[in-house]
Amino acid sequence: PGGGAAVAAAPGASVAVLVMACCRAEYLERTLNSILARLPAGKAGRYDVVVSQDGADPGVQNLMITKYPHVRHLKHIDLAPLNKDKPSESDNYYKIARHYGWALRTVFEDPKKYEHVIILEDDLEVAEDFFDYMEFGALLLRADPTLWTVTAWNDNGFAEHAQVAGAVYRSDFFG
Repeated sequence: PGGGAAVAAAPGASVAVLVMACCRAEYLERTLNSILARLPAGKAGRYDVVVSQDGADPGVQNLMITKYPHVRHLKHIDLAPLNKDKPSESDNYYKIARHYGWALRTVFEDPKKYEHVIILEDDLEVAEDFFDYMEFGALLLRADPTLWTVTAWNDNGFAEHAQVAGAVYRSDFFG
């Protein structure tokens, strides 16, 4: 979008970059390095990077304390029984959903009143234009109340599948 030109944000708006993590410190480190290196120059203060850790993996905790003390680190430890639809279903789906729900509530209830939240997992690296893309998406979200989310996830985005590299498409896949 815009050949690298940043899109103006709402005045005073701030964005949480929420990284969902569990027990893969080496992946998380790569992800955080990628995010921090790509924060837009002159706008880095608009973004708060927040790591939400599900559990108490010591490797992740140590990484956050020693290398990223300036990054907000949330810890989700929920040992309450799961209320599963079918007892035979895997616990993982429910535990992950519970963590996501808790992390999103925590971030959206923050006194900073974030306008937007960008959700990443601990095994993703962001492209050079990622934040430009997300700012363009934020502009669309503000302009069109029928849009609910912007995503950069696209299995069809690989070069061999893309017909128009700079195009952004609207989808009703989840509707």
